[in-house]
Amino acid sequence: GYVNLAADGNYRAAQDILHQNITLPASIGRVCPAPCEEKCRRNFVDDEPVSIREIKRFIGDWALEGDQLGEIPGIVENGKKVAVVGGGPGGLSAAYFLRLKGYSVTLYEKENKLGGMMRYGIPDYRLPQPILDRETQWLVDHGINVKLNTALGKDITLDSLKTENDAVVLAMGCWKSMPMRVPGEDLAGVLAGIDFLYKVNTAQDVSIGKRVAVIGGGNTAMDAARSALRLGAEKVSVIYRRSREEMPAEDVEIEEAIEEGVEFIFLAAPKAIEGTGKVERIVCEKMILGEPDASGRRKPIPTGETFTLDVQTVIAAIGQRSDLSSLPANIHDGKRIVVNDHFATPIEGVFVCGDQKTGPDIAIAAIGSGHWTAESVHHYI
Repeated sequence: GYVNLAADGNYRAAQDILHQNITLPASIGRVCPAPCEEKCRRNFVDDEPVSIREIKRFIGDWALEGDQLGEIPGIVENGKKVAVVGGGPGGLSAAYFLRLKGYSVTLYEKENKLGGMMRYGIPDYRLPQPILDRETQWLVDHGINVKLNTALGKDITLDSLKTENDAVVLAMGCWKSMPMRVPGEDLAGVLAGIDFLYKVNTAQDVSIGKRVAVIGGGNTAMDAARSALRLGAEKVSVIYRRSREEMPAEDVEIEEAIEEGVEFIFLAAPKAIEGTGKVERIVCEKMILGEPDASGRRKPIPTGETFTLDVQTVIAAIGQRSDLSSLPANIHDGKRIVVNDHFATPIEGVFVCGDQKTGPDIAIAAIGSGHWTAESVHHYI
């Protein structure tokens, strides 16, 4: 619908249609890997898809430039209250669609700004924060109550939220980095990918030296590598245990990293990080690819052959998971929150969305999940 309206030059109507299902179009139009375009049937006719993501970005930018994000409708209050924990793309989406249905929504965010991983896990060169600021503010202007610097387990509890509301939505994201499980990863100079990007995005002083190794093959690894160059590193090496064909990062992200001077070392995995009190070198083991594993990608097999790189910083971007320490034991299995197909947990009236349901995923998936969670909460109440 919005693609056809955009083609006709009816940008305002295209924006209105987008907002029926999508929040943050100008932001998501910049960072989404566009899985929809891989499925676009024009691939079979034109050998290329409709530019679904870029048209979304164009419409979002048109709205921002003309200050025409859309009219905020008159909302009929239904007398029910919902708490949403987490102000990232999933939580914002759930809050917005619940608010449109007349719920009094309070959004709790542990940071001092909304946006979640889109703000703190994506560098500004990909998503300028003023764009995210304006789009999130438009959502809040629908009458969403926002409480910043408020963390679950520290400032509020799940029990108190349940008592005060008719339902609770957990949308905290995956902020805990997966360990590499190699000797020396506790040395000074070893950083978790998401922690590194958080410090970069909050303008904290990050000393990384001249030679940096980034472990991993996803978009977080690409963002970390390119950010390290921008901080003054002279040589940044991305170490990935499979081949380029198996890398989960977008091709465009890989190509742009190569253009900027990032070195890629494929078929290698960290074996040890060495140094006296701080990182001085990383020992890697060469790998070969075997048969496909559960992920569908060929499994990396150690060869026993090693090599060493002299580095001052190692950034581990091999995966993320949720921090479940603030939640009761009957809601999770130690790794993930237990949730059914309706986004509901074993605790009555408590729902989840975004990464809390899927594990680490792309932002558009969190936005869609937030929408479905809002529907589920509405049906529940």
